[in-house]
Amino acid sequence: MTSWRYSESLPWSRRHKLSNCVAFGELASRIAESAACGKPATEFLESRWAWRRPVFTLSCAPDLVDLFHNGQRGYRAQYNACEKRGEAANAKILALLTPKLIAAWLKWERRPYDEAWLRQSLDPAGAKIWIHQGRWSLGWDRREITVELCVDSWLAHAHSPHKEIRRKVKLGALCPREDKLVVKGFFLDAFGVSQTPKSLTERATQIHRYGFT
Repeated sequence: MTSWRYSESLPWSRRHKLSNCVAFGELASRIAESAACGKPATEFLESRWAWRRPVFTLSCAPDLVDLFHNGQRGYRAQYNACEKRGEAANAKILALLTPKLIAAWLKWERRPYDEAWLRQSLDPAGAKIWIHQGRWSLGWDRREITVELCVDSWLAHAHSPHKEIRRKVKLGALCPREDKLVVKGFFLDAFGVSQTPKSLTERATQIHRYGFT
């Protein structure tokens, strides 16, 4: 695996926990068992109002989210190893979370579509999970890079001529603390016809190269 080092700006105790993270499968199981799912929502595809995707916000222990996003054996670390390994990790945690997501969906009295629609949208071929992007994720197109997590292959793109790549690298170099994860399905119309604006292959490549998507 490409180098994975933490800045000394992070407390030693946190660096120690992140460096000695449990295997991803065990971490995914802990998250699936303990996460609390809030009220679901749907997002419309811009300019295509017939297409929606489900969105679930999961409240988790901050230490679990930390291991998930920043840990040496966490979610991004799987993508850093290789895209296929990252996609397998994404599919694994979604499979573990799906029963909880379905239960929350069925409790939603104003849900727009049925369980079959939801299951199709949550198929790992297009669904994804990610850390909640709070205020820490804003404004990085105008700010200097702050390296809290040093992964050489990601930082190699820090001076890319493309502004959006530089922004991803800056965000990838952070180790944010959050207490939420977000699951998004892929866009479907009312009849279950799919439309995925960004393929998971493209997403996997971005996380692998830059540490962020």
